[in-house]
Amino acid sequence: MRIEDALPAYISVEQYERNLARLAANRARAESPGAPREGPALLGGLVVCGICGHRLQVNYEASGQGLTGRYCCHRRHHTYGEPRCQQMAARFIDDHVVAQVLSALAPAALELSVTAAAQVETRRAEVDRIWRQRLERADFACDRARRQYQLAEPENRLVARQLEREWEAALAERAHLGEEYERYQRQRPARLSAAELAAIRALAGDIPALWAAPTTTVADRKRLLRAVIESVQVTAEGATERVQATVTWAGGHQSRAALSRPVARIDQLSYYPALTERISALARQGLDSTAIAGQLAAEGFRTPRLHDRFHPAEIQHLIRRLGLRPGLDHDHCTDQGSLIPASGGWPPWPARSACQPRPCSGGSDAAGSAAGKTPGRLTGGSSPQTPPKSNASARCTSCRPATTTGAAGLTTAPRSTPRRTRSPAIMKEKTYAARTEANPSRPGSARMRTAGAGRRSARSGRRPARASRG
Repeated sequence: MRIEDALPAYISVEQYERNLARLAANRARAESPGAPREGPALLGGLVVCGICGHRLQVNYEASGQGLTGRYCCHRRHHTYGEPRCQQMAARFIDDHVVAQVLSALAPAALELSVTAAAQVETRRAEVDRIWRQRLERADFACDRARRQYQLAEPENRLVARQLEREWEAALAERAHLGEEYERYQRQRPARLSAAELAAIRALAGDIPALWAAPTTTVADRKRLLRAVIESVQVTAEGATERVQATVTWAGGHQSRAALSRPVARIDQLSYYPALTERISALARQGLDSTAIAGQLAAEGFRTPRLHDRFHPAEIQHLIRRLGLRPGLDHDHCTDQGSLIPASGGWPPWPARSACQPRPCSGGSDAAGSAAGKTPGRLTGGSSPQTPPKSNASARCTSCRPATTTGAAGLTTAPRSTPRRTRSPAIMKEKTYAARTEANPSRPGSARMRTAGAGRRSARSGRRPARASRG
């Protein structure tokens, strides 16, 4: 119970009610939008699910471009275990709402809005006049019932009781009308003064610059959106890219729009059947992937990520998925050009060679069986064990060249026995020796060792020994 003007107050009643409303709006609950935070999703707390009517939750994912926002409806899933209603990326719906707000706050649109607000204020003044007439009639009825009760004779008890009941009914009706009028006054928007209208007109031209200014924080942008927008209701058509959005403005006006959201797979597009039919028709005409991508962009087909043009690799992958051979305009594995024959007909698919194993294979059953007969492993070159045979010996004679022409023009036959495999230690020692012989100035070479020995002999008085050339 609140008794007004009983004690001196620190703040006014209007300020107290505004504080209570703001505290209720800042609470992180389902019925309140919550306080604006620093997340990149601008419509957090304003987006409402068109399926269940609850507010959509904002989820963020880390990516190479920073945090990526996503609106998800988890209420039924968390409360009742039901499937999620819908989820969608935040970027496309934020861009649409921001464009609507900036266009509504443009100077020309603002003047039109001020004119419309003046007309609405005129209608509200008419409604207020009707309310005042109803209150005046209720006051007159109360006064008339009071005078009738006072003029009644005390001896006529039944008449006095009836007049008393009528007086009490008139007072109750007057109190009820007074409460309704006060509720209407609280819901009625405040009327702007002439100074406030002049300030709004002066700031209208700077709103786009203020929105894009680096000093404007994300929380400031969210507060601006909440000042002019009450809610944004979104409804996705299944898993497709189609989304119906309804923006409810602060004055109660609603604007509807059909949007397209990015999807994960190409088969989620609503026009996927038409897209596949068009690609098949263009591939049968002999067009390559680049030409098909250009034709699809000219006809208005967009990618699942809402890009204006398909990449030729995406067209090639889709054609391979559909099993259309005319789309194989380039083979990245063999680096062969266009596979479309000049005659228009398609040759049979080349069969695999009868040679087993293939020349490009890394091993064969014969080599594996030969290697499997020799247990153990090679060590140091002194082991008596026989090394495994090379994989090249398992190839057939048609795959192995008969002769080899060297750099000097000599023709040699292929080796009939496999080359002996040396241990890593021996190969490392021979490599180091070859490097020191090739670079005489390298520390540890023969010439450097001879020079060092000569200097030591000169100091000791002996003749240095000659280095062998072997």
